[in-house]
Amino acid sequence: VGQSAGGIWDSKILKTDNGSPFNSYEFREYAASIGFSHRRITPRWPRANAQAESFNKPMMKNIKAAEVERKSWKQSMYRFLRQYRNTPHSSTGVNPFKLLFGRETNTKLPSIPKEKTTRTR
Repeated sequence: VGQSAGGIWDSKILKTDNGSPFNSYEFREYAASIGFSHRRITPRWPRANAQAESFNKPMMKNIKAAEVERKSWKQSMYRFLRQYRNTPHSSTGVNPFKLLFGRETNTKLPSIPKEKTTRTR
């Protein structure tokens, strides 16, 4: 995990909550060996963890919609996560799965290869 994750964080800072797994001696040693700094977010202050909160909004909306439609919220969440992980981000141009694992997922979703097009008038 360390070898693959080490190349992802350009900022070299990992923000987490104050959970016990992130406060252990082993985690501090791991952070030092990989070369990233660990920062804790402020409890009960969502703005401190804006990236995670912005991801949670659509995911929770999806789960609530599944409950209203009397569908399995777990299946709905899995479907949402699969789509999210396979969708290229506008900032990177690459999907999160490929950034983390260095390969595309095995998916049934159709894909259109990127082609450079020129506009003609």
